[in-house]
Amino acid sequence: MKRNSSIALFTGIVGISCTICSSLLADSQDAFSERRAKVLAEFDHNGDGRLDATEREAARVGRKDAKDGDKGRRKREEEPHPPELLAKYDKDKSGSFSTEE
Repeated sequence: MKRNSSIALFTGIVGISCTICSSLLADSQDAFSERRAKVLAEFDHNGDGRLDATEREAARVGRKDAKDGDKGRRKREEEPHPPELLAKYDKDKSGSFSTEE
């Protein structure tokens, strides 16, 4: 009797695990299909449903530009630290923050 309940429990756990995995896989496939459709819409200039070499390169460059985009972060080369923060926290008055500051 105890062995049968252990087998039933194991079978139930495996069944639930399979259900969860298939659901996650379906979500992943949906996300991939959506990304693919967006890339095709943006970069498939000849409308053949596939990216040729020049379109793929444009997509790569576009993806790199998107990854290098602002993302809400300040780029050090472009924007100096705000003067009010420098005045308050730049103890050695170097114009930038050191690791100690």
